[in-house]
Amino acid sequence: MKAYTNTLLCVNQDLTTKEKAVLFEIIPLISYKDGILRYNNQILDLKEMCELLREDYDGFRKVIKSLITKEIIKKIDVVSDANKYRTQKAYVVNPYIFFKGTDIQRDILSHFINSKWADIS
Repeated sequence: MKAYTNTLLCVNQDLTTKEKAVLFEIIPLISYKDGILRYNNQILDLKEMCELLREDYDGFRKVIKSLITKEIIKKIDVVSDANKYRTQKAYVVNPYIFFKGTDIQRDILSHFINSKWADIS
């Protein structure tokens, strides 16, 4: 796991206590090289994340929406796990904050290139 400490210090100041808690909970779900939230290599939807993390759906949904607004995560279209000719929605964590692996996929990186977190070093 790579974490950018200066960026994390800024993120920490920008998040509520609940947002920090949810962010901490989803860290183990960040997949290698693409930052998509997965469990057993399967892309997770919001309901599956709630069940896995034992969170209340309505509260969790609001926090995820807030994290999206703050550009911590994004919901993007990716090639489906089940059918390579279809797309599905996936939640991905901003790789300018942290990611797993040695090199993040360029198409994932492009979703966050203009985020305020991209310029913090």
